[in-house]
Amino acid sequence: MKKNSRIIAILLALELMVPMAACGSGDDTKESSVSSAESSATEDIASATASESSEKSTTDAPSSAPESSPEEEATTTSEALKEIFSALLESKNYKEFKASYSNTTFEEKLVGDSIVINISGTDGVEGSCTFPVEDGYIICQSSPDDSLSSMIFNFYIMGSIADYYEIEPALFVGYTNYLLQSDSKDYVADVKEDGSGTIKLKIDKKPDISVLDEDYITEDVASMFYNDKMTQFTLNYGKMLLNALINRDNNSVKMAIGEYGDKNTEISYKSILTILNLVKPTGYEDFLKDFTELKELKTDKYSVSFDSDAFAKEEGMELNSNYKFIIIKIGG
Repeated sequence: MKKNSRIIAILLALELMVPMAACGSGDDTKESSVSSAESSATEDIASATASESSEKSTTDAPSSAPESSPEEEATTTSEALKEIFSALLESKNYKEFKASYSNTTFEEKLVGDSIVINISGTDGVEGSCTFPVEDGYIICQSSPDDSLSSMIFNFYIMGSIADYYEIEPALFVGYTNYLLQSDSKDYVADVKEDGSGTIKLKIDKKPDISVLDEDYITEDVASMFYNDKMTQFTLNYGKMLLNALINRDNNSVKMAIGEYGDKNTEISYKSILTILNLVKPTGYEDFLKDFTELKELKTDKYSVSFDSDAFAKEEGMELNSNYKFIIIKIGG
């Protein structure tokens, strides 16, 4: 499972592009799973203007590209890839990413069954990224010195796939994180600690999101990303979004845990039990005795509320409106 944890950590960064509290473990002692280039990109996205940078987009092969072999010339672009490429070019997040680099030119092309993005300029994000499709999988191959390809794939190609299949972006991240833990052949990640490796995602069929209906945050999943030094614990898994704020001085916790859709079900309840048994805030044992079902509670030691708007305002955060959140406070 350790191999997959790095991939999920990168995918969690996608939450920065959807209406939820900022991602990150809050653990300064752990090495960040997102490279410096990825971190820079997310910071620039947050401050980007709506204006476009200089850019070119075409479905033709680059005029300067080397002559193709007969096999390459025979390759035709799949309909799914054409639509995903179109979604990428229309992506608001991708446009904002490009606009934040005023001295950089982005050139996106479809070359056979590959998305090719050539980036040139003086802003420090130069390079060439190629994402081929083979046997129905779109593929990202990365190396220790190539954080650009993995950043663009995880932030923007994945987001475009979600747009193509009309799946809410945060839910799609939760779905892919679920696939990693289920050993599904629809999403395969073989990435080493140095960042090198391959990620493959099946794009020739619509994802079956219904597999998430009974899946919740288990101890095995949560413990991969939690340690007792964290002051913020965030997780996007399956249909669940978690943002827990932990005060280590008095061992208290305030958390917003959301389930995709307009109601909370048993998977919300089970996920809450998992998180509290892992974090163990002061008084959680008494809370669990009282919290036998999804209901509002209020004592001088703990509380449960469904008023996520008040919590978001109080904490200065934005919660994804496509999820139904439960607010839990224990201790403090």
